[in-house]
Amino acid sequence: MVSVLLILTPGYFVNNGKSTTEIISKIIISIFTVGCAAVVEEMIFRGFIMYILKQRWGKMISIFVPSIVFGLLHTMGGMNFSDILMLFIAGTSVGIMFSLITYESKTIWSSAIVHAIWNIIIIGGILDIGVKHNAECIYSYVLNSKSILLTGGHFGIEASVISIIGYIAVISFTIFRVHKKKDIAIDI
Repeated sequence: MVSVLLILTPGYFVNNGKSTTEIISKIIISIFTVGCAAVVEEMIFRGFIMYILKQRWGKMISIFVPSIVFGLLHTMGGMNFSDILMLFIAGTSVGIMFSLITYESKTIWSSAIVHAIWNIIIIGGILDIGVKHNAECIYSYVLNSKSILLTGGHFGIEASVISIIGYIAVISFTIFRVHKKKDIAIDI
């Protein structure tokens, strides 16, 4: 959904002309690197940390604390204040989204699969969306905008306002489903 919205912003799409062998290789490598990394992150943040915090302090703390830590751990060198702020908001939002998906589905595998698919497509080199053409990816969408709100700044589109809106939409949908089902009481 987020990728589709970003591709609808001004820019141009490039098929980098990868061969079938290169495409298959890129997908397999992506699955076993960034796809598996997403599963490990979910096991740590939602499977371990969230579980321990829930036992000790309840659901709200178990949703927010790992999500804030998740956002902070994704910061990297070379970022200015705006980049860090955007990444913190995006990282915390996506962490909350993954936590709610885990609670709603009652398994970390749901959030692990969503996280892995995102990583495989965006980080794994299948689709790059950014301000510069990336010839290493299978497809590249070059944004015409230099606005940090659309580009996500130094971290990239995962920290863009469009991505944040996407995370919040999934959070809202999940909370709606949870309250409608009344299987999980999340007091927000």
